[in-house]
Amino acid sequence: MKGSKYLLVASIAEFIIGAASLFMVWSLVGSGDFKAVVNEGLAGSALLSIVVTYGYHIFEIFAGLIGLIRHNHRSIFTLIIAVILFLINLSEFYTAPGAMIDYVIHVLTLIFPGLYLTGAYMNMKGNK
Repeated sequence: MKGSKYLLVASIAEFIIGAASLFMVWSLVGSGDFKAVVNEGLAGSALLSIVVTYGYHIFEIFAGLIGLIRHNHRSIFTLIIAVILFLINLSEFYTAPGAMIDYVIHVLTLIFPGLYLTGAYMNMKGNK
């Protein structure tokens, strides 16, 4: 596959993953009972966690759209987005809890950002 194909496939996947994850977080947040969180004084950290999670999934959707639009062009912006996307997923891998299944899940979630980064890099090199 050429760089533009890698970027196209990864962009579609990132868009779908970001949209599905955003919907799942939205539905989970709406179904919770936050009285215990508020009583324990953890509301600020819970709110920050929700905002960061929403922001990350919105960034995934944004990266997917940028990749779809720019998959046939040399674009430093797409490469920067790819590096940020990959680094965010890589940091999630290193901050995962100690269970083996968490590591496996985070390795699997590195596939599409890695493909996105590879496609963006190949496009910058001119391997369309």
